[in-house]
Amino acid sequence: MLRLQIAGNGCEMIVDGGRLDQAFDMGEYGSVVTVDMTQSALSEFGDVNVAEVQWLAWCDQRVGIKLSNVGNPSVYFWVYDDEFYWGDETVFSTHDWLDGVIPTPSERIEV
Repeated sequence: MLRLQIAGNGCEMIVDGGRLDQAFDMGEYGSVVTVDMTQSALSEFGDVNVAEVQWLAWCDQRVGIKLSNVGNPSVYFWVYDDEFYWGDETVFSTHDWLDGVIPTPSERIEV
């Protein structure tokens, strides 16, 4: 299991194997939402059989992950401007990245 979080700076992703936090509201500062991605976002990508997980690097920051999916397209999860996104390679590459610089897969994450 991977836990994906938006870092406090709103620009980076934190990935670990910790327990999911309880949802809570911080008023005008936002909220913490807990979602099991296997039941929601990943269901649109068919059978997910992850072969490799890699960090996505952008301007020296870890902004997301790439799930290399055996037999199906890769799935991307990323943070941009304090928002959480996901999609296939087309959605990821056509996102409105600052200065048109698209994050690139970097080091492998051990799962």
